[in-house]
Amino acid sequence: MHRDKLGIHLNDHLAGATFGIGLAQRIAHQHRHSARSTDLKRISDEIAQDRQTLLEPMDALGVPARRYKVYGGWAAERLGRLKPNGVVYRRSGLSTFIELETLRAGSRGENSHLADAACRGRGGAPSG
Repeated sequence: MHRDKLGIHLNDHLAGATFGIGLAQRIAHQHRHSARSTDLKRISDEIAQDRQTLLEPMDALGVPARRYKVYGGWAAERLGRLKPNGVVYRRSGLSTFIELETLRAGSRGENSHLADAACRGRGGAPSG
């Protein structure tokens, strides 16, 4: 029973990481000639590494990666490009800001989740 829930949980994180990689790579590509290109590329690489790191314990625990969730994360990132922003053929002035906020929210959610798990491990109560 708990193993099934763990599999669902880990696959949800895998889908989120798949979404995050696509978004981070797109942001890095869009700004490849800017002063922040190195930072954006590093962030993209770190998210890709985090995703790979997630696959290792999944494999060790015998938790299969659910393709429909991975494809769902991939598709959600692609569909996010179609958002109505008042500009049909190019990015709006706020596109980068919104995309960075999305990455930050995903990262913040992951960090909060890890803090809650650490707190429970010490016998404390989760924060939320």
